Amino acid sequence: MKYYSILITLVLLLYGCKKSNHIQKKDIIKPTTYSVNEIESLYGAPKGISLYLITEQQDEFRTSVLNCFTKSQRRSRNIKVMEYTWQTSRSDSLLTVWYLPSMDSLQMLCYLEYSIYNLY
Repeated sequence: MKYYSILITLVLLLYGCKKSNHIQKKDIIKPTTYSVNEIESLYGAPKGISLYLITEQQDEFRTSVLNCFTKSQRRSRNIKVMEYTWQTSRSDSLLTVWYLPSMDSLQMLCYLEYSIYNLY
């Protein structure tokens, strides 16, 4: 009986340790600002990179980017956005991330993962 209670105690301790590690991993905050070199070292070489004014590229695909800015910001016609696109681990899926260039870094605005078969 004594060994049984020791075994239960050890199992509970191990389970508690695993549980606390899991919680710590969830609390990790990912940065929203990157340098160009950091982006490529973290995610690999992008499939495509574009730089454009948000007022020039208005379509269904880029609606979420426009929603990051107020109407007065959109009317100013001087906000440039960088668009990076990567192939995901699934062969039929792409990931596009939009960044706001700021000095020597890029601030993430939003992203979209989509099928290559979507028509935009």
